[in-house]
Amino acid sequence: MPLRSIIQKDPRNLIIWVLLCGGLYLTSLYSYILFHIVAESFSIVIAFSLFTIAWNTRHLATNNYFLFLSIAFMFAGLIDFGHTLAYKGMGIFQGFDANLPTQLWIIARYLQSLSLLMAPWFIDRKLNIRAILGLYLFATLLLLAAVFSGALFPDCFVEGQGLTPFKIASEYVICLILFISLALLLHRRDKFDPRILRLMVWSILLTIVSELAFTFYISVYGLSNLIGHYFKIFSFYLVYRAIIVTGLEDPYRLLFYDLQKNRGELQTILDASPIMIYYKDRENRYIRVNKALAETTDLSREDMEGKTVFDIFPNQAATIWKDDKEVIASGTPKRGIIESKDTAMGQRWFQTDKIPYKDIDGRIIGIIGFSVDITDRKRTEEALRNSEQRYRELSIVDDLTQLYNSRYFHHQLKIEINRVNRYEQPLTLMLLDLDDFKAFNDAYGHVEGDRVLMRLGQVIKRCLRQADSGYRYGGEEFTIILPVTTSAGGAVAAERIRSAFRKEIFSPESDTNVSVTLSIGLGQYRPKEEMKAFVNRVDQLMYQAKKNGKDRVCSEP
Repeated sequence: MPLRSIIQKDPRNLIIWVLLCGGLYLTSLYSYILFHIVAESFSIVIAFSLFTIAWNTRHLATNNYFLFLSIAFMFAGLIDFGHTLAYKGMGIFQGFDANLPTQLWIIARYLQSLSLLMAPWFIDRKLNIRAILGLYLFATLLLLAAVFSGALFPDCFVEGQGLTPFKIASEYVICLILFISLALLLHRRDKFDPRILRLMVWSILLTIVSELAFTFYISVYGLSNLIGHYFKIFSFYLVYRAIIVTGLEDPYRLLFYDLQKNRGELQTILDASPIMIYYKDRENRYIRVNKALAETTDLSREDMEGKTVFDIFPNQAATIWKDDKEVIASGTPKRGIIESKDTAMGQRWFQTDKIPYKDIDGRIIGIIGFSVDITDRKRTEEALRNSEQRYRELSIVDDLTQLYNSRYFHHQLKIEINRVNRYEQPLTLMLLDLDDFKAFNDAYGHVEGDRVLMRLGQVIKRCLRQADSGYRYGGEEFTIILPVTTSAGGAVAAERIRSAFRKEIFSPESDTNVSVTLSIGLGQYRPKEEMKAFVNRVDQLMYQAKKNGKDRVCSEP
């Protein structure tokens, strides 16, 4: 089953589906109306997206099956939208009960199933788009008028009793129509890519299961109704995979399946495609290119054809030719190749799929390539990476002092301790605290307090060696890691910082005439000592400095 193959391709899809289904179920427990809106909106969005994709590629397609279906699904989606608004409890259509949304559901399903039944007829036939649009518009308005009249369309649901015989019989008729449409689709399976065919087959089968589930419920909020909506979601998801995803990610699979049977139209279709398409022989010569590829080189198709990749893209030819040879030698397609090329517009990035090009006897005579310009996407990804890098630096740096924060302190101290235990080099830790800082904040305000913190950060940066690192540990506490430094060397550095900060604060040029001093504790790491114990030991030394009169350095003898 396609859902299982999608999950096997990426196991994370299973987690996503479980979370989505679980979330929908929890939504139904909280508010069944909300669940119904979400479930129906999913199919409505897909219906309109399908029409948008098919409509904008209608001039490329030779198989009108999907174009016809897209028109039908759009009008079915319009009726489903009315069904959603009319659902019991919405309160939008006054004077109607649960019979109205059930009637709207039935006409939407009749429209959808009959369209699937008729769609195979248009596989090889010209589609009069205006006539089809007019026909569906007329049919939709007629059906809606019959339903909203209150008398012209049979009842489908009676409050307190449940579904009417007409509604139940209609669901079985719809299932029969869907079975016949499935048989007709399989009869014309040679006109479809196998992967897309499988997705459409399973979509129809799940639609049948969904319709059967809607023959059992007594309440529009019942379990059978819930299950039916789940299967409808799965069915529309497969249509989404078959047409919308394929049409965006792998468009030639959807549009160009009949090329080998319509070689007379090949060049016209190639030139109409926004995708860059080319054929190359075993000697790496371009034997056919489309207009989109030629325009990137600022050459005509005639000028490109007959030349090798070394003539057209000399700077990247070696890498391109390597990929080509792998496809020719293995006979296996190579997809998702990211390559850069020098073009008439400068260096551009492309995502390329390469498949073996075979003659009528099945011998590989070259490759067929499909390239999409992803330069804008690459630039966006680069910008995103830069943004993420900046964020990671927002995450380890204290905004006020521009020193590292406490989170990064613990990370870096752990690294330094591991290094000490391995190489037996000295390591000293310094912990600094502003004396009587709370009283200062209370007297002068937090704005002045922040200015003092910023000045201390500047002093620490000036006084440290390149190998040292300073951190704002929290509030008015700061830490400094001094690698390859004994406690004696650390005491010298601590005194340098204390004196520099005192000079900064009490200098005549200072515009903050306050008496704020530093108490500093420092200690040297002991082999195999736990990191927490090391930090606590230095913290106690800092408090000893405060007890001894403040504005001083306290270290172990």
